[in-house]
Order: sequence, then structure tokens, then C-alpha cells
Amino acid sequence: MGRPKKPLALQDLVLKIARETGWGYSRVLGEIRKLTTRQVSRQTVRNIMQAHDLDPAPQRREKTWDEFVKIHAQSLWQCDFFRKSVWTLKGRQDFYVLAFLHVGTQSVWTSPCTAHPDNAWVCDQAEAVCEHARTNDLQMDTVIHDADSKLGKDFDAKLRERRLRPRRMPPCSPTLNAFIERWIQSIKLECLDHFIVLGAKHLDYLVTQYLEYFHAERPHQGLENKLILQTKPLPDEQAPELEQVVCHERLGGLLKHFERRAA
Repeated sequence: MGRPKKPLALQDLVLKIARETGWGYSRVLGEIRKLTTRQVSRQTVRNIMQAHDLDPAPQRREKTWDEFVKIHAQSLWQCDFFRKSVWTLKGRQDFYVLAFLHVGTQSVWTSPCTAHPDNAWVCDQAEAVCEHARTNDLQMDTVIHDADSKLGKDFDAKLRERRLRPRRMPPCSPTLNAFIERWIQSIKLECLDHFIVLGAKHLDYLVTQYLEYFHAERPHQGLENKLILQTKPLPDEQAPELEQVVCHERLGGLLKHFERRAA
């Protein structure tokens, strides 16, 4: 008696769209009508959602920071300085490196080190990272940085010349630049803290070695334990025999990774 129930496949489709998007019943209905010619009413979609404890008309809300990052990851960059004490002929000096991280791919570009990161120097690095992004087909739209005085108005103006949107972080908001700050922590703990650095060339060499390791040899949990730059064919599912595995080292064994031995 009465109207026949809607097919289970239709109910499952409504629930899948609603759960994965958080949309209301009107928006869900629009997607349903793109996927099937079956006549489905707004009330039917509403009833299915209510029967499974899904709000058919959720209140719109501001996006969280995590949602913002996820949406903009493919064109979002973060940048920050890190400092390392270096022994030179003039004694001990602090040298600075400016690092840029592309959030979508987790790839990093770094400047050559300098003891004097003035306005002209940081503007040159802004030009250089834009060229790097263009050469490597990395989208670049928004660049987030903190309120460091070294990254002043001239730096932002140089980015705007390239039609980019610099975003200066408000005070007391460290999580907004978390990706690049985490990378800086990694290069210090895994590499730089283990060395007494003798000169600017030595520091640049250490940073370059770590970048090559970071991009092409070190798996990343944020990328499902994959490499940023996958230059070799993916292995098959069969685990290799121990004699087929070889350990490669950088910086005197400080940085290690494992590969299958070449045939």
C-alpha cells in the first residue's frame, strides 16, 4: 500500500553526497539530477537525510584555516627566514637563508645565504622564487609570511608586481605559517645542528644537499609516504630480498635512504 520506497542505490547516493560535502538538501538534489534521470523531489532528499540524522538545511559558517589551506594548496606558498651561525675569517657571524614552501607539493626553494638580508636582497629572492615556480610549473598566487621587518613593504610590492598576493600574518598566529616553520625545524634537527659551518659556501652546500635529499629521497607522511620528486619507476608489491636493498648516504652518513639495487 502507498508509494513504493525509493531504491536503496538512490538513498546511498544522497547520503554519500551529503556526508562528503555537508551540503543542504537543495544542493544535494542538484547533484542527484546531474547523475540520474529518475524523478526525485526535494522532499524525498530531505526525508532521506533526516532519516539518517543529517541536517537537511545546515547553517553556513566561516571556513576553518584547515579548509582554506586545502582549497588553496595548489597555489599557496609560505616563506620564512632561518639563521645559522657561521665561522668566517672575520669571526663568527649569523647568516640568513630565505625559504619558500609550496603547500600543495611540499617542495621547497631556498635562497643562497647572506649576512645582510636587506631590501634589495629580499626583492631579488622574490624574483628568483617566481622564476623557479614558472620553470617548474608550480602555481603561485598567495604568499604568506610573518611580520619580520626584513620582509617589508618592498618585498610585498615586488610580489604584487608579479600579480601575486602577499599576506602578512597577524601577531600571535604561528599556525598560519606552520608548513614552512616545520620544514625549518626539520633541516635544523636533521642536518644543520650537526655541523660547525665554515663559511657561506659550506652553509649553501649543506642546504643544497638537504634539499636534494628532502625532494628525491625522503618519503613524506603528508604525501602518504611518497617522494616529492618521483624520478624512478615505482616498485612492485613484492618485498625485495635483503641483498637487493642498498643504503645510500649523504653528508658522511648523516642523511640515509634505501633503494633497490640496480639490476
